[in-house]
Amino acid sequence: TISSGETPGGPGGGGGGGAVTPVLPQFEVSTYSYQKTISLGKIESDAIRINNNAPEEKTFTISVETIEDIINIDEDSFSLAAGESKELKFRVIAPLDTGIYTGKIIVSSGATSIEVLVTINVKTEKSLFDITLLIPKDMKVLSAGKILISQINLLQMGVKEEIDVTMNYLIKDFEGNLLFSESETLAVTDQKSLTKEFHTEQFAPGDYVLGVELVYADGVAVASSQFKIEEKGIGKKDVILASLALVVIFVFIMIALAIRSHKKMIKKLKRK
Repeated sequence: TISSGETPGGPGGGGGGGAVTPVLPQFEVSTYSYQKTISLGKIESDAIRINNNAPEEKTFTISVETIEDIINIDEDSFSLAAGESKELKFRVIAPLDTGIYTGKIIVSSGATSIEVLVTINVKTEKSLFDITLLIPKDMKVLSAGKILISQINLLQMGVKEEIDVTMNYLIKDFEGNLLFSESETLAVTDQKSLTKEFHTEQFAPGDYVLGVELVYADGVAVASSQFKIEEKGIGKKDVILASLALVVIFVFIMIALAIRSHKKMIKKLKRK
């Protein structure tokens, strides 16, 4: 569940020995990220849940960015009593073209807003291929400049015969901007697995979608996965190297002090 990002309360009052009393955020939504795969010409219904944790009634407004023609919200404004929750229902309307569409559902109350990042994968209804795109769990959040690694699995449905396909790789942000694209042609029989690497130096910190479109003579199959780029920080390897450097410096200082002390002692002995 995603909170509104408000800071939890500090230590509780009374003789609690400094115990921290957790405070619920003013409101929550049931998911931070929404993804849907839909066929051309289809309309599907779905919902996300909103919880009002505040001790008073709150009014909510809902808006959609970038994909207003795809995500159709049933209600764009409503109120919830203290402790009340509600399913925000909406329809996903497939656009006219296959592809990967990104945008946001924004839930607001007062000065606080929560963004639900939305990815809609649109494919042809009949498909000769099943496609999956996986980003390893430890690469879902990357430091700026790191290489993104993904695994793509293709499985031919029905008759197993060699088919030439075009693989379109893309990276988009949640404002709907296409930031990277690349294509290659492959011959696939039965199944194939690919490991693909993507450089991220050109991307600012933020949330992104890696997508792949498998295009062949009779249709299009699509898959996508979300990842995040963070500001470059100090990694575990950097901490280890810094610690080793400090140890080496400390050892040199101790050796230097020992040598200096030894020389002073020799001088005193010579004077005697």
